[in-house]
Amino acid sequence: NQTPGVSIQEPADLAVLPGGDFLVLDREDGRITHFARDGSVIGTFGAKGNGGGGTFRDPTHLSVGHGASDQVAVLDAESGQVQLFRVPARPDTLSAPPRQFGIRGPASFPRTFIDLVRRPEWGVYYIPKRSPSTVRNTASNVLIRVDEARALALGPNESLYVLDVGTNTIRQYDAKGNLIREFGRSLAQELDDPSDIATVNGYVLVSEQG
Repeated sequence: NQTPGVSIQEPADLAVLPGGDFLVLDREDGRITHFARDGSVIGTFGAKGNGGGGTFRDPTHLSVGHGASDQVAVLDAESGQVQLFRVPARPDTLSAPPRQFGIRGPASFPRTFIDLVRRPEWGVYYIPKRSPSTVRNTASNVLIRVDEARALALGPNESLYVLDVGTNTIRQYDAKGNLIREFGRSLAQELDDPSDIATVNGYVLVSEQG
C-alpha cells in the first residue's frame, strides 16, 4: 500500500467519484487520500484526533453522493458522527470547518452499522449490524428487506444499489425503496464471495474476496 507521496497503513473504505477519481480512507491515521484515475495523489485531508473539525476517533466509512458530487461524508464510528468535506481535496477547499451531523440510533457505530451512503435529498441509508436483512433510512420510513446486505452504493437516476451476499446478487432500488432490478444470479454473472460495490459512469463495480 505504498504510493509516492503517501503511505496507507490500514485501508478501510474506498469511494469512487463520478469523474473516476477515487478516495481511500486510512483507518490507522484517520486520513483520506484523493487519487486521480491514473493513481496519482491529488490531496489528503483528515487526521486522528478527538473527533470533529476534520479529526476522527475511528473513521470507518466513506460515502459520495451523486446529488452532491463535490462532497464526501466520513463516518466516525466511535463518536457516532458524520463529517462532510468538499473534494477535490486541496487545502483551499478545506479552509472552512467541515459540516458535522449525527445519525439517529445508538452511538456504537462499530457494533451497529455495516455500511452507509448519503444523498442530500434522501438522508442516509444504512445497514444495521443487528439486522443485516434490512436497509433503513434516517430521513424517511423506507425499509428495504433483503437476505443479507453487505454494502451500499448510490447510482445515477436516483437509484440505490444493495449488495446481498445471502443470494450473491445486486439489487437496484428507486428513492421510495421499490425494486427496479436484480442481477448476479446467472452463471455468467455469478459472484464469488462479494464484499463491496461502487458505481462509476453508469457501471457497477463489485469487489470479491474469493
